[in-house]
Amino acid sequence: MIPIQTILKLTENKHLTKTTESNIYEGENLADSLLFLFPPEYNSHPIQEYSVSLHWYNENSEGNVHLFEFEEALYGEEYAQSIVNITDTITSTIGKITLWIELSDADTGLLLKSDETTLLIQAHSDSAEHMPEAVPQIFNEYKVQMEQLINTATIIQDKIAETEARIDEKIALVMSMMEEWEEKYGTH
Repeated sequence: MIPIQTILKLTENKHLTKTTESNIYEGENLADSLLFLFPPEYNSHPIQEYSVSLHWYNENSEGNVHLFEFEEALYGEEYAQSIVNITDTITSTIGKITLWIELSDADTGLLLKSDETTLLIQAHSDSAEHMPEAVPQIFNEYKVQMEQLINTATIIQDKIAETEARIDEKIALVMSMMEEWEEKYGTH
């Protein structure tokens, strides 16, 4: 399954806009992705020649930086593109995630900062709270039946082991009697 994408576009005037947005829920990991679109050039140089990074933080002031890797093909033959998968690091906290883009050059340093935009990490209801009352009862009955089956299987296994031990004893007794017979009367 291809992750659902939120598309963000960096415009010529350093504005970071969301053109589409998907629902992102707390605790999800790799269910969604962000597709970033960039002007193919900056200062008459391909954007891939620069260090382009995504910066983000959540409402707890936890954040990180991600260095973009660009796809070879242009998006819609107009934009350089890079995909960032949304991991459980980003979705660990409910609320707004603030993000922006920075473009820098090894020789001159920081060249550009975009404005900020936000993503919303939504709470997801706990399915146990919405489960019909009969469902836990059914699971409890199933659990009891499974425990009974396990106990029955254990009893059967123990009886098989006891029977095997008695058979081994009887075989040993018969073998012992045969050895005594051979010593007394020989083999004929």
